[in-house]
Amino acid sequence: MVRLATSQEESATHTEEAALATFASSHSPTIPFDPAFETTLKKLVAEAVAEHIAKITEIAATRALAALDRPSRVLPNHTPIRDLPLPTRIANGLRRMGIRTLGELTALHAEDILLSPNLGERSLDQLRHVLGLIGRSLSESRGTR
Repeated sequence: MVRLATSQEESATHTEEAALATFASSHSPTIPFDPAFETTLKKLVAEAVAEHIAKITEIAATRALAALDRPSRVLPNHTPIRDLPLPTRIANGLRRMGIRTLGELTALHAEDILLSPNLGERSLDQLRHVLGLIGRSLSESRGTR
């Protein structure tokens, strides 16, 4: 059964809302807009989020490697990139570069990674960290890509 509000109840509700609005406007100071503060706040939030993502990536990589149950933690070159504990963004960037296996990845130089429009310094740092966890690294010599 649907109950319709009476005009008395509607009036009381509107009166309460008006009273709350009046109270809020008279007791809360207006804060002037400051673009510099907004920019600084955005930078601080972005840095905090980036640090949090890096920590999550490290935890996920460590757990994924533990799940592999390989005592040496050294994976063969034919291991698909999709099996590595990489963030999706990095895995997608490598896929767009045509990198499909761990061997192809470790044949790359850091500069090759940075030439990708989808991967930057932070991606490179995360990639080096994950490779280090499995006992691998990027090539020291410049590749042909």
